[in-house]
Amino acid sequence: MISRRMLLAGLASLPWLMPPVQAGDVPALVAQLSRELEGEGWQRRPSDRPGIWRLDAPAQIGTLHLAIHHRPERRWLALYALYPRKLVSSEREALLARLAAVNHALPAGVNFELDLADGDLRCKLGLDDGRGQLDMAALRHGLYLLAASYLQRSPVVFATTAQPQPAALAPPAALAKATPPSMPGLDAIAAAMRQQGWPAEPDAAGPFIQTAYAQDGRRIPLLVSLDRPLASLLVEAYPGRALRVPASRLAQAARWLALANYGLPLGAFDLAAGTGRLSFRHAQRLPAAALLAPCLHDALMVASVAMYRQLPQLDTLLEDMPR
Repeated sequence: MISRRMLLAGLASLPWLMPPVQAGDVPALVAQLSRELEGEGWQRRPSDRPGIWRLDAPAQIGTLHLAIHHRPERRWLALYALYPRKLVSSEREALLARLAAVNHALPAGVNFELDLADGDLRCKLGLDDGRGQLDMAALRHGLYLLAASYLQRSPVVFATTAQPQPAALAPPAALAKATPPSMPGLDAIAAAMRQQGWPAEPDAAGPFIQTAYAQDGRRIPLLVSLDRPLASLLVEAYPGRALRVPASRLAQAARWLALANYGLPLGAFDLAAGTGRLSFRHAQRLPAAALLAPCLHDALMVASVAMYRQLPQLDTLLEDMPR
């Protein structure tokens, strides 16, 4: 049985054993990656559902079950680390109380999902296919980040269940190696947004570009920034720029978050318990320079539409609060 450190090192640095696969050919990418990982003790399990692949990796916590779900007609790929069993009712309630804090500490784009109805628990990372340019580096990086996040936060999650608790895992230093040698500055990001028809202004609160999405008389503020260690674009959408969830409604908000996040293929709703700020966060790995503007537009639309669709539920949850 290999250690967790070996597991993550394998995802980060396995040699290229097969010729390159054309970007965007997800089945071929998964097949090649599976063949590479088999040499490190991984096993590919068959699935009777098209567009779904399952991989099992040995780790000190037992077998780490990973799943890849591809929807080509919707241009996304969801990666999952699956908890080994369903949670009983008492475990669900105990985890629900701390799930928002667990997810807020994870990199944007990664979150634990809990089905409050049947106790299904999984850690998810959604990848946009980058307009058909998803490649092996992005897939490998995604699986690495997912496995690292699951193993790092699992002691907190497992503490609410009867599952044996693994030791905490230090943040993987190898992630920094995924950063490309050059990244666009915020000026280039703002120019790409304007090219796609989005207003773009610097934000006084930090290194962000602010914009907004409007539909049916509702305005959704958005912030765009760069996550340089993870070489990603980060888009955050808010129901209201000044809105904060008070302490008296945090428990209600945590339950709403669990319901809203389960099954979302891309991004996740997030609650910063310390400030009460509620948002939708979506991270997209930086595309090639020629695709920056259209891929940035896609990321902005993912965050905007996700927040817009939840506004009726948020209006109920946050009624009588100033926006």
